[in-house]
Amino acid sequence: IQTGTSTIQYGLDLKQIDELPVTNQSAVQILGLLPGVQGGMGSEQAAITTGLTTPGAGLSISGSAQGTVQFQADGVSNTSLYYGRIALALSTDAVAEVSVVQNSYSAEYRSGGGAVVSMTTKSGTNQYHGTMFSFSQNDILNAAPWERYRAKGEIRYWRGGIDVGGPVAIPKLYNGRNKTFFFANYEPLRQFTQSQYFDRMATPLERQ
Repeated sequence: IQTGTSTIQYGLDLKQIDELPVTNQSAVQILGLLPGVQGGMGSEQAAITTGLTTPGAGLSISGSAQGTVQFQADGVSNTSLYYGRIALALSTDAVAEVSVVQNSYSAEYRSGGGAVVSMTTKSGTNQYHGTMFSFSQNDILNAAPWERYRAKGEIRYWRGGIDVGGPVAIPKLYNGRNKTFFFANYEPLRQFTQSQYFDRMATPLERQ
């Protein structure tokens, strides 16, 4: 509770972000777990019927209209002007803190409608640290859905990633300890899905 201002603010730290189960490791999915947030989170994956990807554009915070939420990353605007979506959707492995500011926030946020979503990315430290991970799903290991017991359909899903950070150091040229740091995050996605359906056809007698 902030007694000196009427601003309402919710936040999630690094430990909470790491422990939350979110879809495709997208930091936008975290927002759906915070108070006052409604609507579709969206996805960076294009559907068959449209090539448009609008993560965050369907959010409504504190009753605001969709597309009016302002997104920021490290203090810089991260809002797409055309769709009102988040311009660069960050991975949960690249985010250190997420906060949502509602109601009577500072004038520095300017164009924020219902709320301002601020994300702080991770930074390197004086020691080199890295993470490598892999998530996979295959229909060979899946059971058939109960409504289609004779066919499972193909599901090939793989998402991997690597995070690495530390001081910038070039042997015999530059030592960036306590001065210059870096952090990098890369997460490729490979997905193929195919569904099979069965339906009953009318018999010749029924057609007559």
